[in-house]
Amino acid sequence: MSRLQLLGYDVLEARTGAEAIKSLEIGTPVALVFTDIVMPGAMTGYDVAKWVRSSRPDLKVLLTSGYANPPAAVNDAVREIRVLDKPYTREQLAQAMRETLHGCIEGVTRDVSEADVRIEPSTVIQLRRGQRLR
Repeated sequence: MSRLQLLGYDVLEARTGAEAIKSLEIGTPVALVFTDIVMPGAMTGYDVAKWVRSSRPDLKVLLTSGYANPPAAVNDAVREIRVLDKPYTREQLAQAMRETLHGCIEGVTRDVSEADVRIEPSTVIQLRRGQRLR
């Protein structure tokens, strides 16, 4: 079970940006795309975000990266998308998801309590790098 599922989200996993976009093109109802910036294949998380912004502007995007200096975004619209730095805690993920889905009040910060971690279910497409076999 993924961290997102533990937070109450329905999760559709995609291994590549192209796979995620294909799900979106056929009309799969989702609220948010959560993707790493650096992905296998020809598309980056920025590429997916750019497609979402131009084709599904109602859809939210949250990026994540473990790199101190992730690749530069291609355009300003994509550069404005929130990036959740790895490693992150369950509480940080919950807060980033909530703020991305529902917006945040600028200038207002508060601690995330256990009650805040679980929010109303939404469907999320999560792009995950392939698991290494041991």
